[in-house]
Amino acid sequence: MTNSRDLTRTTKWGAAFLLLPFLFLASPIRAQREVELPPGPAGDAVRRWITAINAADSTRIRAWITRYDPEGDLTARTARQLSLAQRSGGLSVERILRGAPDVVEAVVRERATGDRLRLLVALDASGVAEGFGLEPFESDGAATPSAAPPSAPLPSAPSRQQPIGAKELVDRLRDMADSLYRQGQFTGVISLSRNGAPVFEQAYGDANREAHAPNRLETAFNLGSINKLFTATAIRQLAAAGLLALDSSLARAWPDYPNPEVARLVTVRQILEHRSGIMGDIFNVPGVSDPGELTHNRQFLAGFVRDSLRFAPGSREQYSNAGYVVLGGLIERVSGEDYYAYVDRHILLPAGMTHTGHFANAALPKGTAIGYTRGGDNARPTAPLRPNSRMLPGRGSAAGGGYSTSGDLKKLLAALRAGSIPGAPPAGIGIAGGAEGMNAVVEGALPGGFDIIVLANLDPPAAERIARQVRRWLRAGE
Repeated sequence: MTNSRDLTRTTKWGAAFLLLPFLFLASPIRAQREVELPPGPAGDAVRRWITAINAADSTRIRAWITRYDPEGDLTARTARQLSLAQRSGGLSVERILRGAPDVVEAVVRERATGDRLRLLVALDASGVAEGFGLEPFESDGAATPSAAPPSAPLPSAPSRQQPIGAKELVDRLRDMADSLYRQGQFTGVISLSRNGAPVFEQAYGDANREAHAPNRLETAFNLGSINKLFTATAIRQLAAAGLLALDSSLARAWPDYPNPEVARLVTVRQILEHRSGIMGDIFNVPGVSDPGELTHNRQFLAGFVRDSLRFAPGSREQYSNAGYVVLGGLIERVSGEDYYAYVDRHILLPAGMTHTGHFANAALPKGTAIGYTRGGDNARPTAPLRPNSRMLPGRGSAAGGGYSTSGDLKKLLAALRAGSIPGAPPAGIGIAGGAEGMNAVVEGALPGGFDIIVLANLDPPAAERIARQVRRWLRAGE
């Protein structure tokens, strides 16, 4: 199973908010002149990456990743970036936000959709990317003298002077979701609430295509990395209880950690914030040929625990599933409880989340959605769907892979607002997870008091494109 580490943003709270740029209701966009990239190694790296993306050439994309950002699963990351290239229709540089020999931050525009994205490439002294990412660009309305003349706004997201009303928002959301479902680009559940009360809730498509079982509002979906929120909450609870110190070494909290040198060098906070240098493929466990054999968080540790740090702790930020597997083990070591039992008792139970858990994938509860993926290298949007069951571990880990329903996630947001889960973040979270056959988004406390939950049993960006557009509609009137 693939993680999405190269296109994620990590909040200071330690939970990953996936921000992938994806195709949404494409409409013709007027051609624009490109802005010149600044001279220097970073400008060259950006130019070469955009050239590879615009050519939609997997060989060029793979070569760029190998040269500039080699850490992680090369095959999976090449496939994801090729998918971006195919969906976006290519990218144009529209504005330079920051330019130096070793760092370029720019606004780029998807040619197929007109969506603007913020691109960052920062190189270290050896010319390798120490920072590389994309996220939606929310314009502050400031003048942009370096940008090309703006094209007409997309019909789906016109500029507004007044905040959007609830009825208009619901009408737009329903029209968008219906359209995406008809195009085969969304199956799942959407829940839009205002001040905690639902204003639109709808299920689409099948939870199990082979059995012709439909998705329902009560259907549970794989959350992917959203489960990191629970792991981070547990760590903060244990810190508040005085059982560990966030700024002390891992070795102090876990004296017999299997890699003493790593444990001595990294702090718990650095692991929490993806700044530790602990990296690795958590699914590549020696002696395990079938991911279905991985049935406990402890097993994932063997995939990387003997590895050296990929970078000096605290020197950079790089998304790490491996780090969160370590945190899951630390929770067990410090609390004396099984990781899954700790999360159930101290987080899910106080929130009233009775339909959430790390279910065994070989024996999913009735009413749980099967994920469907087009999968594989160079998969095209028209590739046939197939179940993702063989790609999943036997059970998820502290890095992700649990299940929940839209109803339980609404309870989570309510608990965050009420402050009833010690160590949890405020209600204004934005968090997502995605891999083959799964995509989930939870965003709370959006403008106007809205919360949006989108759960999908298809590949990204099935859920994210919907949540992102709702966020844009709500922020257009700010």
